[in-house]
Amino acid sequence: MPYEGTTLPAWLLKSDVAGRAPTMVMFDGPDNAKEMSVLFGGVEIALRGIHVLAIDGPGQGEALRLQGIPSRYDYEVPAGAAYDYLAARPEVDPARIAVMGFSMDGYYAPRAAAMDPRFAACVAWGGHFDYHESWVRRRKILEAGGSQLSAPGFQLPRVLA
Repeated sequence: MPYEGTTLPAWLLKSDVAGRAPTMVMFDGPDNAKEMSVLFGGVEIALRGIHVLAIDGPGQGEALRLQGIPSRYDYEVPAGAAYDYLAARPEVDPARIAVMGFSMDGYYAPRAAAMDPRFAACVAWGGHFDYHESWVRRRKILEAGGSQLSAPGFQLPRVLA
């Protein structure tokens, strides 16, 4: 998917429908990847007549690990690039494009929808509203000798580079 002079890795999972269909832009969070997003919900969404564009956005999956693109606070920029890409496709109804995110993207998706009025809807799963507090708590667990974290301690600095 075109993005700021480069690309963001993405999978377009097309629903088995005739004509233009609604489409969901799906961002996955910093400790996930588009391949897992498709399995977490993309397949079920497509079975219900909605195309799914699963993206490794800035700070995620291939975009971070293979292209060195760190996360950014203004996720309406990559979300807007996804909207532009989809709106130009003949199988997509541009009036029915939604954005969805989970984990940290449960914060980014609502921000994208609020800042870009072209999105018809937004789904947010598990947004972090105080990410600093979350990582302070995780650090205390590590310092106390714990090891049961949902993401390794090095993850956040790497994502935010």
